[in-house]
Amino acid sequence: MSNSGDNKLSLERALAGIDCLLHDVDVPISILENRIHSLYEEGAFSCDALQELEILTARIRMHIGNCLTTKELSSNEVTFTREEIDLTQALKPIVISFQSRCKKAGIQFSHEGMDENINLDCNEEAIQRALWNILRNGLTAAESSMNLAIKKSANQCTIEVSDDGPGIPDGVAIFDYRESTGAGQGLGLFISKALIEAHGGAICHSRDSETRFLVTLPLYHAPMEML
Repeated sequence: MSNSGDNKLSLERALAGIDCLLHDVDVPISILENRIHSLYEEGAFSCDALQELEILTARIRMHIGNCLTTKELSSNEVTFTREEIDLTQALKPIVISFQSRCKKAGIQFSHEGMDENINLDCNEEAIQRALWNILRNGLTAAESSMNLAIKKSANQCTIEVSDDGPGIPDGVAIFDYRESTGAGQGLGLFISKALIEAHGGAICHSRDSETRFLVTLPLYHAPMEML
């Protein structure tokens, strides 16, 4: 067998191993989540403690999801089920999580547009993970503040994430998983771009007084009934 054939077989085995490992990790997390809620109902800890534990388990699930998506992208197998969702409702747990994380990090986190009614035809978990990765990137870079702004127009919605960090160095291909700005493995933005584009959207970034990531996604329009 040629070297390329050996390398392909090794990659397939490695990806299969990663897949099994991640699914094995997911099972005890589900058990842990159920146990956390049982203990809360028994009065073992406060509502604030429950929220913090839910945030932590959600972060673990996001990391697992990123690894699974990376595996799927490597083998061109990215598939997901779509349904009509309310974007702002879907993003509320993410916003709550980052409010808590920013507070602990001494970063001022503001948001606008979370009261909008924005319907999308998408996979909710994929969109949540795409935004989570972008916000995580902003929190890593921010020096004192970060902002999330959501707006709706006739045919699309825009999601803007900005931070007052030092910005992205020139020449860095931030949406390429092989590149990194110095923090993390450079996978988050690569995955966000893939998930957003799979929904017919787009993502770009700019830098003026702040670093900005702008996401656009098409709105859901219910099919017209035939008369």
